[in-house]
Amino acid sequence: MIYEGHAFHESFSGGKASGRIQFVGNSVHYENDEKEVSLQLDGLKVELGGASNRILFISHPMNDEWKLFTSDLTILNDLAFANNHDLHKQVSKANKSRKLALIIALTSVFLFFTSMAYAWFKKDSVIGAAVEQIPVEWEIQLGDSAFGQFTSGKRLLKDEKLESQLGELLAPLVKEASNERFEYKFHIVEDSTLNAAAFPGGNMIIHSGLILKLQNSEQLLGVLAHEMAHVNRRHSMKTLVSNAGLYIVLDTVVGGFGALSGVILNGGSQLLLLKNSRSHEKDADEIGWEYLVKGGIDPRGLIESFKIMEESLSDEMKEYSENLDFLSTHPALGDRVSYLEDKWEETRKLYNFKPLNFDYELFQKNVRKNLEESPESKSMPEGNEKEVKE
Repeated sequence: MIYEGHAFHESFSGGKASGRIQFVGNSVHYENDEKEVSLQLDGLKVELGGASNRILFISHPMNDEWKLFTSDLTILNDLAFANNHDLHKQVSKANKSRKLALIIALTSVFLFFTSMAYAWFKKDSVIGAAVEQIPVEWEIQLGDSAFGQFTSGKRLLKDEKLESQLGELLAPLVKEASNERFEYKFHIVEDSTLNAAAFPGGNMIIHSGLILKLQNSEQLLGVLAHEMAHVNRRHSMKTLVSNAGLYIVLDTVVGGFGALSGVILNGGSQLLLLKNSRSHEKDADEIGWEYLVKGGIDPRGLIESFKIMEESLSDEMKEYSENLDFLSTHPALGDRVSYLEDKWEETRKLYNFKPLNFDYELFQKNVRKNLEESPESKSMPEGNEKEVKE
């Protein structure tokens, strides 16, 4: 039986050459077009090596300038090995080593896929652990970048009186939703669409159209409690990390932050394209509801605001919901309203909420006053204009 093989010898170009290996009498014989050599079976040394022990090396201490090797492991089944006691022992040992290597390799593959499956099953927990590795400063930088891109070309309503009113309105909510990582910064944007959005790091935007369309303080605070929950629960960061891929996530969890750092530092524009998952929306509803209840704010405002925004959608907006409005970034409102209404039935038994001492109509009036300088004010929804007029 002839086996394809190779030999190391200083006479070959590069020190190595291909050839043929076969057993002849009491020796193993190698030859090619340049050289040939025979190594006695008595005293012959065989061992497995290379990647995954897939190469058999053959040598003899009496002729140590030659070393033969082959990847054709069927050579181990040759009768020459079986008929030589010493070689038989070496082959048995080599086979055991080969089987052990195979077991280790299969075990490694099994553990890898098992860990990947477990990581996928526990995906939310793994992603959460990865997000915890992100420095607060990076999160703020990312949010500031996305906020700057989103508001580029938009008009922010900057008025001391308006900002003072907004601060007064938000005080009880901010007290309950505050965190140690950053401070919230609220901005009213001139935009007729019904939307509010939160960015990593604490920037919050409220569209003027939303303020004018809603009917009371509790409704606006309901929307903002939901958005603040998104920030505190780091939903945008989790979505961004999740989109980076499971390998990067796992690498980050075990301490390798390099790959994820590029995703974070260059993710400002990507944030504007992300949509909240249904699980994140439900989580924000739950946490936002808690903020409202703890702050003594009637949480039905959240339900009412959802209903108002859902009813305000025209057929065209429903069909082309890719526009950045509240419904496209906050899916499945109908199901969430039903859930929150059931939640209210339980909450009402435990709490007695009183109306907030805040003049929401005056607040709306000041928003309209600030909008008068812009041509876009003509397209603002009328909201409660009749009640506000003096």
